[in-house]
Amino acid sequence: MNLLCAQGLKGADNLDIDKYLAVLDEWAETVGADIERLLPKYREHPEQYDNSENMFRVVTMCYGLKHLFKIHYNLENMKDMDYSDSSQIFIHGLLGDKREGSCVSLPVLCTAVGRRLGFPLKLVETGLHLFIRWEDDKTGERFNIEVACPGVQTPPDEEYMERPRKLSKLELERGRFLKSFTAADALSFFLVCRGHNLADCGRICEAQIAFAYAYSYSPDYVNNIIPLAATVESELRRMWLEDCELMKTDKIRYTSWSGLRVDKQLPVWSYPPQPTPEFLNKLRILQQELAKEKILNSRHSEDTGGLPDFAERQRRMQEQRADPSYWLNQQQPSNPQDDLMRKTTPTGAQNSGQQ
Repeated sequence: MNLLCAQGLKGADNLDIDKYLAVLDEWAETVGADIERLLPKYREHPEQYDNSENMFRVVTMCYGLKHLFKIHYNLENMKDMDYSDSSQIFIHGLLGDKREGSCVSLPVLCTAVGRRLGFPLKLVETGLHLFIRWEDDKTGERFNIEVACPGVQTPPDEEYMERPRKLSKLELERGRFLKSFTAADALSFFLVCRGHNLADCGRICEAQIAFAYAYSYSPDYVNNIIPLAATVESELRRMWLEDCELMKTDKIRYTSWSGLRVDKQLPVWSYPPQPTPEFLNKLRILQQELAKEKILNSRHSEDTGGLPDFAERQRRMQEQRADPSYWLNQQQPSNPQDDLMRKTTPTGAQNSGQQ
């Protein structure tokens, strides 16, 4: 499932899923034999593993994967939260030549190998991090396994409440944090990773689709809708800025939805930018030019005499959106840049919008 979600992404060129599945089978067989070979050592000192043979087995498996196959955490890449290279966030990066990944791919690979050995392993999410949990419904045995670190650790839930970041009471009560993933949750998580890769590579529409599917598989998890909302808001804000800059060109066409759609390649995605002083100055000059041509007052120039027909409403809507003050008068989040935008609006434009 993880490999399928990586298809078509940057860093997953010529992805051979059958080949990587065969590698997983081979690794599982190798570390499984290693576990049986070392089992007598556990029986000599079971207290080192909380008297749990299962803990010994899964810890030995994770150590074996790290030391026999040299899989490791690429800390430098994840310091910048860079998702543009899918090999760092999906398991094909660990199965390939570099054998490197992150805290969102190392636990997935170890879980995949462990399940091939019959271990009841599940993925668990905490703030900005993913880890593994042994959860046996039959015996009730339950403990955590941390592999995105030097060696292997078995921290309690309380430790994950504090790191990598402190979780709020609301997040613990209503979120997905510290809860074992279902199959749908795991798929949702992989789709979010896919969406982040697409967004960081500037493929905004595809990122929105990935985030939307992620939300559909796990709708009770609020963090699934946040990146979807962020990419939509980012694109709308960028389109709004482009529309204002291209107001007097032929590159604007109208649609029945609400907008202006711009026939121009949008910049690479990032969180919604704020208008710069230079842009606001250009917008003020454009308003003054339009005011001279009496365009600003055109949408109120004639008496409607009742409800206009559809064509008339469409015409007036187009005139409204051709007026920069229309966009400035829309409700925007309160921040200094928005205040600056309102202050730089010419008095005539403000008055025309209130008529």
